Amino acid sequence: MKNRVEIEGILQEAPELKSGSDDGSVLFATARIIHRRERRDGEPITYYFNLLARNDAALILGRMRAGDGVSVVGRLTVHSWVDPRNNFKRTIYEIYVLEIEPIVV
Repeated sequence: MKNRVEIEGILQEAPELKSGSDDGSVLFATARIIHRRERRDGEPITYYFNLLARNDAALILGRMRAGDGVSVVGRLTVHSWVDPRNNFKRTIYEIYVLEIEPIVV
């Protein structure tokens, strides 16, 4: 089974660039993307995805800013849990970035 997503959206916040190794050879970047779809009645539906990028993709993402448009190809993961503080079910959608490029929105 393939796990491949292609999505375009807007970065909600500035990406965070980190080094994953002592010598700086592995870079990680994290960010959140907003993706909007229109419902049939015209009301927008907003989806939020966390982006996780490494190495070259992390460098590209790390040069971007909040509000920039981005096109992403990657693998989708979903994590769900029950918050022990209030017993609400929580879900996070993450995209492990394989390809990324800035776009004009």
